[in-house]
Amino acid sequence: MKNRLIKTLNIKRFKLVLLLEGLLVGILAGLVIVGYRICLTNGALWLQRILQSIFTIIIWFVILFVIALVVTKLLDWESLISGSGIPQLEGELAGKIDAKWWRVLIAKFFGGFLANFSG
Repeated sequence: MKNRLIKTLNIKRFKLVLLLEGLLVGILAGLVIVGYRICLTNGALWLQRILQSIFTIIIWFVILFVIALVVTKLLDWESLISGSGIPQLEGELAGKIDAKWWRVLIAKFFGGFLANFSG
């Protein structure tokens, strides 16, 4: 009887832990998505302001070169950020790739923003 009670309590605790972890992951994923959308929207507004005069357009080409170098370094740092991510996900699920999710998230976030900000 005591063994059965312990199993029941562990199952209820496990379900609660899964629920709380799922809730936390959902909230964090939502915050990342909202943050990315805000960055993209502000980046488009900044780009419109930059491209209003000839002088800033000339400077913009120098900035584009620097952005290209930064994105290249991001790709060197984490090569799994290239492309859509679908083949990487399939490789992860098949057990052929062991990606560090936080590196991919950071590099994809900033690389995607910089690439989009470039026009």
